[in-house]
Amino acid sequence: MIHIWIRSTLDWEDEAAFKSQLRPNLVESVELWNQAFNIPFHLFRHRIREISRLNLAKVDGAVCTVWDEIPEGSLVVPVDDDDWFAPNLATTLAQEQETDFQAYFWPSNFLEVPIHLRHQLGRFRRTLFPSTPAHFLCTTNNYAMIKGPETKALLTKHVSASQWFKSNTNRVKELREPLSMMNRTLGSTTSMGEKRPPFARQKLLLSFLRYRQLYNRRASPELDWSQPYREMMAALMHEL
Repeated sequence: MIHIWIRSTLDWEDEAAFKSQLRPNLVESVELWNQAFNIPFHLFRHRIREISRLNLAKVDGAVCTVWDEIPEGSLVVPVDDDDWFAPNLATTLAQEQETDFQAYFWPSNFLEVPIHLRHQLGRFRRTLFPSTPAHFLCTTNNYAMIKGPETKALLTKHVSASQWFKSNTNRVKELREPLSMMNRTLGSTTSMGEKRPPFARQKLLLSFLRYRQLYNRRASPELDWSQPYREMMAALMHEL
């Protein structure tokens, strides 16, 4: 059995709980969101989580489990509460598992609007030169590890996981199939400027228009499994 571990346990429906855990540098951005849109920020994130849960329920041979209930030695795939997996994720990992390997990764796929110019230039570069190496081997949900004493920290932070993967290549197996999608929404903490000054209303609305266009695009053939969830996101953006 493959275990899916959802990192976030925040109850987005509970506005008071959400506000109590809101990082101080996001307070102004959330207030701006609530003034600009029809759906309050915390309920928008709740709706996105529900779309993700629909997706996770379609993954054959996997179970969503809280960390302390995952047996040692199990293969664990981490995910945020807004991202998606291919329905054959678990069956593919089960077929690829070998005793010599402690970790697995596959190509990262991103459904996103660039958050700044440097990000956009990096995307252009990878489009023009597909062989450009990825900055990180591990991103939000494109890797899996056998649960052990050190793995929770690595499954929590993809940057640390990437460093571990690069230092332990003999224990890591690379897969070729696109098994996941990182859905960086308009309401993600990165998009909301978690590490930057609060953005202006004009920038927020411009990003909103770009996201509406993004979700209206058809998925590429190898990612066709993500199409139903793209359509759900398109409907949510229309309602917003």
